[in-house]
This record gives sequence, structure tokens and C-alpha cells, in this order.
Amino acid sequence: MKIPSRIQQILWALANRGGGMVLQFASVWVIAKAVGVSGVGVYSFYTSWMTVLAALSGFGSATYTIRTVAVYSKHGNHAAIRHYVKKMAALLLGAGLLTAVLIAGPGRALAAYFVGDAELLDHLVWAAAGSVAFMFLRLMSETLKSMSMLNISMVLESMLIPALLILLCLWALLTSSTLTVEWLIGAHIAFMMVATVAMFCYVWRGTRPSEAPGSGTRQHAPVLNRSMLPLWGSSLLGMLFLNMPVLLLPSFASTEEMGLFAIAYRFINICVTLLMVVGGIYGPRFAKEYADADGPALKQSLKQTQMFSMALYAPLFVFFVATPEFVMGLFGEPFRVGGSLLAAMAVGQLVYASTGLVGMMMNMIHREHEEFWITLGATMLMAALIAGFGSQLSVLGVAIGFGIGLGLKNVASWVAVRRYLALIHLPPSPARSPS
Repeated sequence: MKIPSRIQQILWALANRGGGMVLQFASVWVIAKAVGVSGVGVYSFYTSWMTVLAALSGFGSATYTIRTVAVYSKHGNHAAIRHYVKKMAALLLGAGLLTAVLIAGPGRALAAYFVGDAELLDHLVWAAAGSVAFMFLRLMSETLKSMSMLNISMVLESMLIPALLILLCLWALLTSSTLTVEWLIGAHIAFMMVATVAMFCYVWRGTRPSEAPGSGTRQHAPVLNRSMLPLWGSSLLGMLFLNMPVLLLPSFASTEEMGLFAIAYRFINICVTLLMVVGGIYGPRFAKEYADADGPALKQSLKQTQMFSMALYAPLFVFFVATPEFVMGLFGEPFRVGGSLLAAMAVGQLVYASTGLVGMMMNMIHREHEEFWITLGATMLMAALIAGFGSQLSVLGVAIGFGIGLGLKNVASWVAVRRYLALIHLPPSPARSPS
């Protein structure tokens, strides 16, 4: 029996992403051995703030890139893709450098109020620098995915970077060299730049001028326009939402407890990683189906993402809830005490997975305004839950608040997207603007 091409594509993507997840977990394992529980907590603080600051400076470029480049690629408009990448890269560089300067300079006093710990404040400056490299990485990655080069994107983004981190940590362990968190963070930023350059080469080779109709068309969507504001807001809120527990942890936990939470959170993020695999395939598909005004296909695609997400996460959920101490103990005996954190967050992640890619679909069908308000409300609710439970139960309370908020947010988005799909009556418009 022949496997449908869509299933084959997902299986190949999962194989690549599976290899990436193995490497990512291996990198976290060797990082834990190299810098200890407290070092893991500090490193997770850096990565969380890096992604949040990248969202702040990125103007919603990741989602906008998928929505724009997917349509250009569909019509073979290579010149427009190159023009878009160059203009967006320049915009992100300027915004990222400005944010980094503000964090290191006049914004340092304000950051100190929220972070408190002087050591963590220094790592916030590192996060600002890393956010610039991360924005370029995401721009190239989403461009490749929208050009139907998903597997290449995932190999370079999800496998190359952790592989290089593993080699670095193994070198430090085998030579008994001291690897500080600062050196680790600096290496991570350098490795992101290496992966970005490799992706750029694939993008440029894939957009070489050709004689195909439309390949040289000079019709470009504006790189920065008002339609990006809700995408920007949703992207920033989405990053705040997913990273909220780590951002607020310094108020309720020590760096050692932050390290325990970071490992449990890493396991929970397996679901997010798996959804990224599905999203890399279905995101451009949502955009193309909307451009073709194909409402029934959009509904079917949403159902498929729900089925794939649950099929991927359900076995992990059972494992996380039934044997949380064993799972955490894989990183060493000191981490076993964090089993309750893993179980608490796993329940919320189950709800998150069962709804499918509702947030991405809202953005792809141009309902980014509604998704923004849903995410804003969910972020405020999660912050309140984390503060309330965290003040009473410390790090466990943070995990409980995050799990509840995570599930409720996607339920709200699922209700909204079902409502809009039920009402959708799009007139045929193949030339619908990608912006």
C-alpha cells in the first residue's frame, strides 16, 4: 500500500526532527554535566529571554515570512523572495541592535527591577545579543520551509546547533577544562550564526533566476506594514506566554530550582517541537488554501493537525505522568526531585496538543487580530496563575499555573478558529495578496 505523499513528508520531517530532538536532549545532558544544575537554570534563563527579545525586535517576521514567501514560492517568484529576504534582514538587524543597546544601557535599571539577581542581569545582556542571531536564524529557517525545503531547514536549525554544543561540552569534560556559562552562551550565539549562513546559501541557490513564468516578477509585498502589527503582537505574546514560567521563576525559586524546572520544561517542550514539525508543513499549506479560498480544505487541514498532534504526544503524556521521577532522573539523581513539575505541566500540554495548530491557522487565515486578543488574555491569566500558585507553592506552583494557562489558551483559540471556519465564505481570488 502506497503511503500518501503528505504522510511521507511528515514522516521524513519527524525523522529529521527526531534526530534533532535526540541531539537537543543529548546537548542538555552534557550541558548539565558540564555546568551543573545551577548552570542549567542560568542557561535556560538566557534562552528564554533570547526568544522573547527576538520576538520583541522581530515585528512578527516569522509568521509574516511563511505567509508571504509561501505564496511567492507557489508562483515561482524568485526575485520577490530574494528582495524580501534582503529587506527583512536589514530591518531585523537594525531593530535587534537597537534592542541590545537599550538593554545594555538605559534599559538596564528597568531590567534590574524585574530580574533582581545581578548575575542574571548580566546574562540578560547576553540574551539581547543572542536575539539578533536568533532572528536571522528564524528568517532563513521559515524562508526555507516556505520554499518546500523543510528537511534542510530542520537539519541545520535543530541538529547542527546542538551537535556543535555537544562537541564543545564533551571537549570540556574529556579535557577537564572549565566551561563557564558565559562561554557556553557565546558558543551558542556563534553556532546560530554558522547555521544561518548555511541556510542563506540554500535560499540563494533555490532562488536563482530562471526562465520560468513569474520568476523575475517585480511585485513585492511591503516588508513592513500595518498588517504586521497584530502578527508582531501575537508573536511577542506567544513567546511571553510559552516562556512566562522561566521569566518569572527568579521571583519564586533559586537557580538550582530553576535548573530542575528547566529540565522538566525541556521534556514538555517535546510537544511544541513536534507541533513545529507539523506546523512547518501545514503553515504554508494554510496560507495557500486561504489564498485559493478553499474553506473545506482548511477545515480538513485543521483536523489533520489535531490527529497528528495527539498521535505524537499521547504516548509521551502517559510516560510523563506514570513515571515522572524516572524521566527526570535520566539527567542525573539530583533531578529526580523535579518529577512533580513534569507531571503538572504534562496535563496542560495534553490539552494544548489536542487542539492542533489553531494559533497558526488563525494567523494564516488573517485572523491575527483575534488571535492577538486571545493570547493577550491568556498571557495575563497565566501570569496571575503563576504569581498566585508560585507565592504559595514555589516552583511547583509555577508549574501548575503554567499547565493550566497553557491548556486554556489553546481551547480559546480552537473555539475561535472553529467559529471562523464555520462562517467562512471566501470568493475565488487566486491573486489574493500574501500580506
